[in-house]
Amino acid sequence: MMQFRQEPNSHLLSSSIFIPVFFKPQKIERLNILFNQLTDLAHSGSHTFLGASYLMTSLLIELSEQTITSYSNTIKHVEMERNIAHVIEWIRVHSHEPMSALRVSNQFNYNPDYLTRQFKQHTGMPLQKYIALVKVTKAKDLLSRTRKTVKEVAFDVGIYDEKYFMRLFKKSEGMTPSDFRKAFYRIHLTDLNE
Repeated sequence: MMQFRQEPNSHLLSSSIFIPVFFKPQKIERLNILFNQLTDLAHSGSHTFLGASYLMTSLLIELSEQTITSYSNTIKHVEMERNIAHVIEWIRVHSHEPMSALRVSNQFNYNPDYLTRQFKQHTGMPLQKYIALVKVTKAKDLLSRTRKTVKEVAFDVGIYDEKYFMRLFKKSEGMTPSDFRKAFYRIHLTDLNE
């Protein structure tokens, strides 16, 4: 029975080369250089097996590594999208509580700056703006279907400063919460009379 001596760091080496069926390389220029060297060798007339073998192996390894890197980046992207979906759902469920980007990032064990960047990259909206949007949407619902005061609505969406709530609402909707409620009832009454 033959035994092979295991080299240090041999776990880092792979005997497999991955050749993709469909793939758009990230660094095409590296592949072009290797391919051009291989064709130059073929056209030069000096057909050295070792040279061709070396260039072909280099080309295949480069293609394989770019494929693996692209695949692992895709997996990381999908994983982060899933995490962002969890963040969005958590914000929706806890929209009645005081909330900030710091609180959300602590809940999910992220650095606040990292989560804010990732959130914007995946949703196109800053995290703090999304939190405000969820709170204003919940406030609009409460204003349109309850008789709670503006202060009570602000408390129900986790904002304990009524003036801040009114500024946030007006910035989002272009009108105060009271004006929104009046406009909603006018529109609603008009719909009922038609």
